[in-house]
Amino acid sequence: MQAPGALTAARDGRAARARFAEADAFDRSSFIAADWAALEDMWAAVGRDAGAAQGNGPDGLIDDDVALATPWGFDLATIRCPAILAQGSDDRVIPRQHGEWLAGHIPRAELWLREGAGHVSIMDAIPEAVDRLLELDRIR
Repeated sequence: MQAPGALTAARDGRAARARFAEADAFDRSSFIAADWAALEDMWAAVGRDAGAAQGNGPDGLIDDDVALATPWGFDLATIRCPAILAQGSDDRVIPRQHGEWLAGHIPRAELWLREGAGHVSIMDAIPEAVDRLLELDRIR
C-alpha cells in the first residue's frame, strides 16, 4: 500500500481521519501508468467526478476510509450471493492482500487478480464481471 496513513487514521474513527486530512495530499505515485492512461481514456469521467468531489472538501473520502477501516456490522460469511472481487496486482491504493482476504471470507466470491492492473485500470474488468454475475444468476 503506497500511502497507508489515511486508513491507519480511519481505524481510530472519523475525527482522527479528519485530522489526518488536514495535512494529507494526494500522492500521484499511488496510481500506476495504466491507471493514468485509463483516466485519459475509458475512465476519464471517473477522474472528472473525483476532481469535482475533491472541490467539495474531504468529507466523502473521510467517510469512505472510515467505512473501509472499521467494522462493517455484519459477518462476511453471511453473504450468500455471488461476488466478483476484481483486484489489480499492481494496485498501490488497495493491496492485493485485501482482495485475497475478502475472497477467503465471502463464501461465493471469485477473486479475479488481474496482472498489471492498478486501482483505476482494474475497472476494465467491469463488463466481464457483470457478464459473469449474470451467468451465475442463470446457473442458480
